[in-house]
Amino acid sequence: MDQRAFQDLVDWECFACGRLHEHGLKIKSYWSGDEVICTWQPDHSFVGHPGRVHAGLIATVMMCHVVWAATALAHRKAKRDICEPIDFTYGTKSFKLDLFKPFPIQSRVAFRAKVKDMKAEEATVLCSAYVDDEEHARSEALLFRFVPEARRPGT
Repeated sequence: MDQRAFQDLVDWECFACGRLHEHGLKIKSYWSGDEVICTWQPDHSFVGHPGRVHAGLIATVMMCHVVWAATALAHRKAKRDICEPIDFTYGTKSFKLDLFKPFPIQSRVAFRAKVKDMKAEEATVLCSAYVDDEEHARSEALLFRFVPEARRPGT
């Protein structure tokens, strides 16, 4: 089984997950049982309030991570590999984030996502973010499935 991060299997420039984005966050998402996990170390340049990670970056990482959770599960169910050019992926239709505690800038953040529901063209994904095994945030995202332009006939 391929243990490379899903993001390393495609040539994307996404700010949060694209391996080709020179200044991006370069998050990495992997299977762990039926969850998709990601561990991210914020850089001090991502400070919001003194000593804390800007909450918008937590949301950014979560949004990208839940997209990969849905994309990976849909590919797994279809018995297809994630590869370049990717067959299909998901985009964010709605995103709700609850923040329980601030994220210290020096702490590694662990994200755990699980698909709650998947229909033909939509998926609902839950994600929690932890610092030292303590939940600091939780999100729920409604995603829509689409075929990237590079895979559409005539493009």
